[in-house]
Amino acid sequence: MITRFYHSVFNPLISHKIFKVFLGILIGLIVTEWGFRLRSNGSFPHVNFYSPDKELGVKLIPKTNQKFQFPPNPVTTIHVNSSGYRGEDFPGAKDAKNEMSREILIVGDSQVFGLGVEDHETFSEKLKSYINEDNNYKDKYTVLNAGVPTYGPLEYLKVTEEMLQKRPNIDTIIFTVNYAKDAFLVNRPNNKRHAVLDGWGVRIEAAPKKTQWFPFREYLYRRSHTFYAFRRWLHQAKNDENREHAEGYPSEGSARDLIPEESPGFLTKRALDMNRDGHLIELFANTNANTNTESEQTLNESVLLNGDIVQVRNAEEG
Repeated sequence: MITRFYHSVFNPLISHKIFKVFLGILIGLIVTEWGFRLRSNGSFPHVNFYSPDKELGVKLIPKTNQKFQFPPNPVTTIHVNSSGYRGEDFPGAKDAKNEMSREILIVGDSQVFGLGVEDHETFSEKLKSYINEDNNYKDKYTVLNAGVPTYGPLEYLKVTEEMLQKRPNIDTIIFTVNYAKDAFLVNRPNNKRHAVLDGWGVRIEAAPKKTQWFPFREYLYRRSHTFYAFRRWLHQAKNDENREHAEGYPSEGSARDLIPEESPGFLTKRALDMNRDGHLIELFANTNANTNTESEQTLNESVLLNGDIVQVRNAEEG
């Protein structure tokens, strides 16, 4: 049997046919990749050059670049410097503070990072031009863009501490707050919200526990537009069947995080959190301002679970 297999494989005619089959598959894959790359203008709609970090959750891979586009915005090119932040390399840090060399540090998330604009269009670069070129200031400033997508207030502080230790010439810090989400992330560190999967930043609930290495995995997941389109199609098909996270992931936070535990609305917050996890179907809230205190408390603590009114404490146990 082994002899027949050997002769069949190494038979010139059969080997030539096998070669043509593999060549046809290879050409088909190259043409398909070229087509998807052309369709997306060589860009991806999300940042895919993250590396995992125990304290910050993610960091940017130094000395990398990517074409980025979130339609209908134009295609932009992102460059990451040797320090792991956007833009050109930072000038060398001085060993001792030099009053003639002053630095401004800007920390924040994707807004500071400049997601959707070119390197020279970030407001860090605009500030540097305004100070150093458009006005006659006595000192020249270096503006450091330390914004990283996915970061929140806790990460802003850690980045600030790290940069102050490395760069003694920093004398101004611009702490940029994202009003759309940062208030919800005060007690939610990024290492509890995001994980890295083949360079992509994903919600920690959606990240697989283990991955299987295979040759060219990094290229397929980070660089191949065909493979990205295929994965996106699978993800969309899965979402069409399962709407478990239609309201978002618990790690994202929401306005309910602003409700303190001692407040009257905390039980409502807990019920809503349970509803996000799929345990509760509908929350009963008292909207009648004329009800007495006892009935208001009872109604606020009641939820609808599988069609039956139960107490929040019982819903938690069940």
